[in-house]
Amino acid sequence: MSARSFCGTKLPWHEQSFGLISWWDMNEFSAAVFVEIMSAVAQLARIYQAQKGDATILTPDSEASITIVQVLKSLTISLGDIGCRLSARASIRLINDLKTEMKSPAFYVRAQELSEIIKDEMNYHLFLWVPSHRAEWYSKNAEELLGAECCDHFKSIIPEVEEAMKCYATGRFTASAFHLMRATEAAVKALGKAIGLTPAHPGWKLVFDEVWKQYKNAVPRHASWTTHEDFLVTVSADLRAISKVWRNDIAHFVDTYTEEQAKPMFEIVSAFLRDAATKLDETGKLY
Repeated sequence: MSARSFCGTKLPWHEQSFGLISWWDMNEFSAAVFVEIMSAVAQLARIYQAQKGDATILTPDSEASITIVQVLKSLTISLGDIGCRLSARASIRLINDLKTEMKSPAFYVRAQELSEIIKDEMNYHLFLWVPSHRAEWYSKNAEELLGAECCDHFKSIIPEVEEAMKCYATGRFTASAFHLMRATEAAVKALGKAIGLTPAHPGWKLVFDEVWKQYKNAVPRHASWTTHEDFLVTVSADLRAISKVWRNDIAHFVDTYTEEQAKPMFEIVSAFLRDAATKLDETGKLY
């Protein structure tokens, strides 16, 4: 298995930071490195168990000291490979201290401390398990959900949609719904531009009110009504439905979402965005 160096490590999950690593890859890597570490720790344990009652002094040229240093050097490399820098530094310090005389009981204590440091540092490397039926959502790109035309006409929503899918995969269902609503807001702003609204950040209510006024001829109509009246009415009605069913409660902390409630939103919101993109882009241009 190839693993590119990342910050001095060879962790496969560093090669694709914040990506998904399969159980197989985790096991394959652990077989290659973690077992080496545990074997080295076990070898140290055997040495200090054999000498813990011995008051002899370990000299740099003694057979026991030479063996210990060899084990520690191998251990240091393995610890560095998986990013356990504190443990690697502790191992190096012990190697350096063994260059002078050390009493066996002192080595026994230091080896125990090193073993505990390794365990503590490994406990800081945490992993999030993603159920297999949601894992595919983590790596999907926006085009797979929305299609090329929609992503081309509404480029700004790509990160929102992809973040929504990642949140869904990792069990953050309310956050997933929130990002989908942010994506639909791009259509709201585009609709406002299409009918001539000039505010930099037209909100949902402002756009809906202006659409209604122009539709009823309560204010002068924009020229876009001449060519795209049916589309403007339809997209406005769809956005009102989305606002009433989801957007308002999500924005105002009324609703939280379960997996079963969040998943249908992808189908409904993506269908709306695909339809909107057939005749509209985020600059307000109508096709």
